[in-house]
Amino acid sequence: MATQLVGRLADPQPSDLGDQSPGADAQAKWEEVRRRCLSVAVAMLEEAR
Repeated sequence: MATQLVGRLADPQPSDLGDQSPGADAQAKWEEVRRRCLSVAVAMLEEAR
């Protein structure tokens, strides 16, 4: 289960992202969310060592 969570955090795919064309502000916020998710995934992998 942890492996699946790490995979989803490393490459998040929101179900509503394609519903509308995001503006520049929304895109910048999404990139921040992606960066944070990736950081959590990396931290989980490092803890598992």
